[in-house]
Amino acid sequence: LFFPFNQQLRAIARKEAKMFLRDTSQAIQLMLLLVLTAVYVRNLGAMQKLTFENESHLHWWQIILGTANVTFGCCILSAIATRFVFPSISLEGQAIVPLKASPISMDQFLNSKALIWFIPLCLLSCVLFVTGSIAVSSNPAFIGVSGLLGALMAMGVVRLAVGFGAIYSQFD
Repeated sequence: LFFPFNQQLRAIARKEAKMFLRDTSQAIQLMLLLVLTAVYVRNLGAMQKLTFENESHLHWWQIILGTANVTFGCCILSAIATRFVFPSISLEGQAIVPLKASPISMDQFLNSKALIWFIPLCLLSCVLFVTGSIAVSSNPAFIGVSGLLGALMAMGVVRLAVGFGAIYSQFD
């Protein structure tokens, strides 16, 4: 569905999805991280309901909450990437030997891994950053900027996780 033209990328994505869905501990951990994220957004919305006697204090409080939303959203995104993206190269195990003999180069393989993991983490980070900004009643420009920051942050975190996962891989 996501990769209609590139057969190699589609095959790697299918194998990655099977490896992820086969391990029930990863699905349970993903559910726990998503529940933690929902609690975070709910608490962020509750912090917005504080009352101030001065309008300028409310404006500064919204700026602080918007910045905290982006900061904590980056921490949640990094935790998810550390748990799921970083070990994805090591999870190849003994299948790395035939992969090295295949016509795909290691650069193409790592770029494919990064692209495959970028799509769900980009969606998650954009949803997290935008809902957090909406929860703190930010203005529409800041909501758009936070969505853009979510996409950029997802790209950086996924690239770092795949790169460090390749450097510190353990195939046993």
